[in-house]
Amino acid sequence: GNERMKLDVGDYDLPPEATYIVGVKELSSKGDLLHAMAVAHGGWSPRYEYATMSMFSGSLSPDQVDWLLRDDRVAYVECDGFVKVARKRRGEL
Repeated sequence: GNERMKLDVGDYDLPPEATYIVGVKELSSKGDLLHAMAVAHGGWSPRYEYATMSMFSGSLSPDQVDWLLRDDRVAYVECDGFVKVARKRRGEL
């Protein structure tokens, strides 16, 4: 199906900051999402906002990735480039 992957970013070693592409389900909700992101994360703004596409990209922390993945307006969050992600060992969770 078209179900969203449930990812608990706390289970993974993500880099402290990396560049991600964020897809928004509806172009009409992108502005509201970006505003909410700015309010929730100290004025954060994207590096690139694709005007005619329902996506944007920018540098995100693991907490910001987690916040976006929990928002129903978001279709996907993907790393823009290579990033090493490793599952933490059970004792580190």
